[in-house]
Amino acid sequence: DRRGEPTVVEPAGDREHVQGAVPGEVAVADEKDIPDRPGLHRRREGAELGRRLAGGRERPTAERTPQHRVVAFTVDKQFFTAKEKAGLPVVAFEDVATHYAPKQHALFVAMGYHDLNRIRAARLAQAKALGYASVSVIGHDESTVEADQIGQNCLVLEGRSIQPGARIADDVWVFTGAHVGHHAQIRAHAWLASGAVVGGASVVGEGCFVGLNATVGH
Repeated sequence: DRRGEPTVVEPAGDREHVQGAVPGEVAVADEKDIPDRPGLHRRREGAELGRRLAGGRERPTAERTPQHRVVAFTVDKQFFTAKEKAGLPVVAFEDVATHYAPKQHALFVAMGYHDLNRIRAARLAQAKALGYASVSVIGHDESTVEADQIGQNCLVLEGRSIQPGARIADDVWVFTGAHVGHHAQIRAHAWLASGAVVGGASVVGEGCFVGLNATVGH
């Protein structure tokens, strides 16, 4: 939604996992009173904030770290219509740092590809300027994704294929069925739609949109 009205996908047990640290605009979370489970994170206290999608927990790795917990949502003040969403508070983005301190919370900017991802990139920069770290949402899958392959504020859905040596920069969204070949580079703020194929050693530039079943070869 271009306006950023808050809608939430609730933390989904084993389906979605959060990796983490950078800015955003989705839902706010912390890790208090949550038991350890396998996962990856970059801040010990994380939160997610966003307009459209708030994701769940951390993805499995060999390291055990606390998971994040969604605690709130945020939306631009001009689109603020309700104080609660899915049982969680909603606050104006202009006031979010007052309610949820950046030192204790991280953000997930869950926005679409409008204006070739520029709107999402701009909001990410705004949240970062406020001092927020961000998290990435990684869909639980049998395929292996190494910690150093995925950047911050990424959404990587289940059913994707990311081969060894590939690198996903910050704020990249990879949808179900997308394939990223060995040693390929997906640069910041890009979007890979379902079925998109990026061949080995290929480069997808910053802000690019690779559509359904499109192929990028080297």
